[in-house]
Amino acid sequence: MSEIEILSPKGCKPEDIKHDITQSVGQIIDIATFPNGFVMTTTITGGNIDIKTSSPLIKVNDSTYQVPD
Repeated sequence: MSEIEILSPKGCKPEDIKHDITQSVGQIIDIATFPNGFVMTTTITGGNIDIKTSSPLIKVNDSTYQVPD
């Protein structure tokens, strides 16, 4: 499995992103809300990672994506 990188919108600082993190047995869910209203939900279960977004990410290259501005 190859790694991917997801970039924040231009000008967005990490401290500007609101994270709502919940953890249960075998699962972690992180709901990240960006200042522009974009929401990215990351669910980690065992060795699987599932990412859902409120709108499509912008493809920069084969391993890098960016949250829309």
